[in-house]
Amino acid sequence: MMNKLLFHGSPKIVEKPLLYQGKSSNDFGPGFYCSEDRDLAKEWAVSYKRNGYLNKYEINIEDLNVLDLTEEDDGLFKWIALLLLNRPISIDLETKERFIDLYKPNTFFTDIIIGYRGDSSFFSFLDEFLHSEMDQKILKKIIKKSGLGKEVVLVSQKAIDKLKFIGCESVAYQDCYRLKQIRDEKQRDIFIKNFNQKDIFNFKRKNLALFLDYGVNVLNVSLEGLWSRFLLNDKSIRFAKNDYGVITGISGIELAYSVTEFAYDKSYIYEQSDTVESWLGSYLAYAQDKLNVSFQFINKYVPITELLSLYHPFHLMSEDKFVDFLRTALKVRKGKTNLEIYRREAKLSRSELSKKSGVPLRMIEHYEQRLKNINKANSEYLLSLADSLYIEPENLLEIE
Repeated sequence: MMNKLLFHGSPKIVEKPLLYQGKSSNDFGPGFYCSEDRDLAKEWAVSYKRNGYLNKYEINIEDLNVLDLTEEDDGLFKWIALLLLNRPISIDLETKERFIDLYKPNTFFTDIIIGYRGDSSFFSFLDEFLHSEMDQKILKKIIKKSGLGKEVVLVSQKAIDKLKFIGCESVAYQDCYRLKQIRDEKQRDIFIKNFNQKDIFNFKRKNLALFLDYGVNVLNVSLEGLWSRFLLNDKSIRFAKNDYGVITGISGIELAYSVTEFAYDKSYIYEQSDTVESWLGSYLAYAQDKLNVSFQFINKYVPITELLSLYHPFHLMSEDKFVDFLRTALKVRKGKTNLEIYRREAKLSRSELSKKSGVPLRMIEHYEQRLKNINKANSEYLLSLADSLYIEPENLLEIE
């Protein structure tokens, strides 16, 4: 007797599962999704401020055709092929179709599919994998380490008919939702640590381009409105500081839904195009990284709509030409040094700031008059000035 105990997390009690009640955009297409992992299924049962149920089943798989993608030699590639076939993953169409043609398994006679659980933390990593020479064994180690968990999916009526409901229990979101978030954060952290700095930089450009393109042309938010929401969101600060979790942990599409707070339509597949918004996102991410200033700082002196107007002629030039223009514009328009701007905002005279920070008055005068380069200041002076003005030390640095 080959019996399995399965769990299905749901907002409702499911005594009689239906074969096609699962979405066609789920990992393996339509089917009844379960897990042998009780805790994982409990996480599936809840969402933010919504309780759910853990449904329990028994099934005898002795005469069922089971495709276990976690055990077969090339199962990992077959699993990825099914994800690419069914999930709305933002990967270029040519790469996607080529991989599916090579590795898609024949599931026509399959009753049950067992595979790793696909989620956004892995999808962010998947694009890099498909364009690299990473060995399947290395990828498998990373996936196992990430703790994605396995799902058992019933994909035939024969399998559904053998499923026996044996009870259920209620699941409170307070108990499981935070665990769900912690698991997701851990997975993202494991995947993104396998990127190098060049990968991070490329993702930064790609995702900001996709964010602006999708937000304006699909969600129909004005460029100015979308950018304002981005700047008010803490993700913009993390994005500027090359935070792995924001740059590679979520896609540009997910970022657009996050800052606009629109409902995320995962079933919609979008192929990014060469729009002016896409160009702006890519060039702006490049410039922000090279200038090492915040997006808020850039927007204060050069608004996003003005940057968009630079499409002609800068889209025909290199990114470095765009950086040179932006560097000059920021220097000219800002006029005063950052130290003077923050000192005035704090309503302090130079003398008062000197007493408060312990930095000599003459040194403060020289920094503000650009007679001395604050970027080369004694670290103790820089920290004392920043603490006295209640800002981060990097906010005092000037564009060079």
